[in-house]
Amino acid sequence: MKTNILNSFFFDALFIGSLAGLGFSAPVSALATPSSTTTIQLTMDAPIQNGEFRDLVTQALQSCQNLRCENAPIQMRSLSASEKQALSPAQLENLRSIAQDYAENEWPETVLDGPYVASFHPSLSRIEGLFANNQLIGYRITAIDRAWKTENCQYNPQQQESLKACTTGYLKETIYVDVTLSHSFHDPESNVQFFSQNR
Repeated sequence: MKTNILNSFFFDALFIGSLAGLGFSAPVSALATPSSTTTIQLTMDAPIQNGEFRDLVTQALQSCQNLRCENAPIQMRSLSASEKQALSPAQLENLRSIAQDYAENEWPETVLDGPYVASFHPSLSRIEGLFANNQLIGYRITAIDRAWKTENCQYNPQQQESLKACTTGYLKETIYVDVTLSHSFHDPESNVQFFSQNR
């Protein structure tokens, strides 16, 4: 069971890597420089609560947009092979469920309020670790879902075949999850976005 889920995770990553070959385009974020005016004091004596986790990550993002600056209070990096293996099938499924919950409950009132249709089967294209004082405090997950832009096509909700004439693409959402997988929030500076396939 664990092998199947991990294989699925790596397949998702390969799928994202192949998007460029299919003609997908996505914006490139500029690297941020750390701010000398923001100071966050972290104490790891007790578990970080939901509000604290959100505040810590949000403040860290303000001082370093990509959380990869040398002196960032929270460092983000790709998980090592051993750290990936340490994620149990239940944890991976929980992370997928979090992405599914955002797709079903957040997207209809945001991006899907516009001319877009989603398949509502998001997959995880990336799982990255969030570290404070070299201690894992959470994850940043990137969820993608196949989608269509219906602005310039004759889409009929009663006829799914009509989507063939619409612009194909995918929705992308970035979500921060604490290490207990009990609290999460989406990137405040990067709401779910639609990326189209170049024709």
